[in-house]
Amino acid sequence: MNGTISAAGRDVVPSYGVAGLDPSGTAGVVMSDASLGCLALTAEYSSSSLPLPGTYLAVGIPTFDEGVADENFVYFAVAPEKGTDFGGGGSNAGTVEVLDGGDTAVTIRVEYDDTLSDGNYIVSGDFTVSRCP
Repeated sequence: MNGTISAAGRDVVPSYGVAGLDPSGTAGVVMSDASLGCLALTAEYSSSSLPLPGTYLAVGIPTFDEGVADENFVYFAVAPEKGTDFGGGGSNAGTVEVLDGGDTAVTIRVEYDDTLSDGNYIVSGDFTVSRCP
């Protein structure tokens, strides 16, 4: 992954990432500095199992068709070391482009900069993640 992520002043290096369709058919990419798998693409992920502590970035787009997504939503979630008091938020203030929507990997380019309730959130660059079946 060649992009940069800053969440409320904290630089995040995503070591893990997955892409796939959620149960509603929306294309999504989830990246984190904490270990994750394809289950992270489901809404039940944070409610059925406590995610590992870390910062999570989720990007929702209509499809994995190559080109600039006509709609997108970028969402940050921060799982603390202890407890269930998650922080985060998001918006559609950025631009997301699918560079490669392949069968085994997805590459997206994200340019996002927004001020949320607890600080400035920035994503910039290209990210390649594994595609879930």
